[in-house]
Amino acid sequence: MPSPVAWCDAPALLLIAGAAGTGKSTLAGALRDARALPVIALDDVLASGGMFLPPDPRGVVYAAELLLLRLAARQLATGQSVIVDTVAGALGLRSAWRRLARQYRARFVPVVCICTDGAVHRAHIVARGRGTVASAADPARAVALLRAAYAPWYGRGVVADALDAPDVHVRHVLAVLDAMPAPRRAYTRQWRGIYRRAPVVVS
Repeated sequence: MPSPVAWCDAPALLLIAGAAGTGKSTLAGALRDARALPVIALDDVLASGGMFLPPDPRGVVYAAELLLLRLAARQLATGQSVIVDTVAGALGLRSAWRRLARQYRARFVPVVCICTDGAVHRAHIVARGRGTVASAADPARAVALLRAAYAPWYGRGVVADALDAPDVHVRHVLAVLDAMPAPRRAYTRQWRGIYRRAPVVVS
């Protein structure tokens, strides 16, 4: 039986981020199975709502990531944990995820997925037909540019290499999560003396 994260006392925000083809969805699925937590994924948003998003390719991804922020905020607002499978390549988006966790007093574990073997990374992308990279005349160069364009992460977090078995990273991520203390809650006093959690606004 999965061991669920305590929903009411300390919700968790597990951000599985990285460039395409680095094993984000595989790891997110393994974490979902281990803790019985919902996953919201960038790929699902793009597949289902692309017609309602801006036509520019980079604008579509950015708009989809903003929608993921909104969905995660709704989940955390109820005191429930969530796993987010996304790219989070923009520095501003990374800061937004951290702010979201702070505002809801959620335990935040960013997991940066990488693939240290360029040939394996290229094979993953080509096998899944990943957009312009998979259809490029020179896939090796396209993947090299993709890897170089992804900005490095700074601060605390977990690094997951796609060359390792997912179970290795699942154990590591859950160990980090379980060792984190429950953050203090933020409450606002209402006119009837009832305390409610302060809402967050995601723009």
